[in-house]
Amino acid sequence: MFDSSIFDTSRLEITVFKTLASKFFEATNGSKLIRQSMKESEMEKGKKAMKLRLTRILLEIIFLTFLDEKPSHGYGINAKFREAFECSLSASTIYPLLYIMEEKGLINSEWNSESQRKKKVYSITPKGRERLFHAYNALAKITRMLEKPLKSDLFQPKISFSNNSLQ
Repeated sequence: MFDSSIFDTSRLEITVFKTLASKFFEATNGSKLIRQSMKESEMEKGKKAMKLRLTRILLEIIFLTFLDEKPSHGYGINAKFREAFECSLSASTIYPLLYIMEEKGLINSEWNSESQRKKKVYSITPKGRERLFHAYNALAKITRMLEKPLKSDLFQPKISFSNNSLQ
C-alpha cells in the first residue's frame, strides 16, 4: 500500500485546498501582462476553468487516497470525505468522477452482492497508486514553493513608530 502518512487526510481542511487553488492561480495566471491582455469576462472564465480543473484533480487525489486505504463504494467514499472535511459531496459529483477515474485505469470496480442491495465497490489500481505517488510529490513541491513567500518580509506589515505615525 502507498504510505499516506505524508498526506494525512484526517487532518486536511477544505480551506487548504481552496488556498492552494487560489495561490496556484495567482502564481500561474496573475501577472499584469495576462490581466491586461484578457477581457474581464475571459479572465473570469479562465479562473472558473482553473478552479474546476484543480478541484477535479484534488478530488481525484483524495479519492485515490481513500481507496488506497481500502476499497469502498461511492457512499463509503462520501462518508470518509464528510469525516475528513466536515462537508459532503453530491452523487452528481462523486459518481461521474469515479467513472472518469475508472476509464483512465486509476481504479477498478466490481459489483458486490453480499448485502440485499448490490453495491459497486471501487479499488485502486497500480496505475492509480503511481498517479497518487506523483500527486503527493507534486503537492509537496507546490506546498514548499508556496511557503517561501510567506516566510519573507514581503508579507510582514511595515510599521514604523518614528514620529508617532504608521508608514
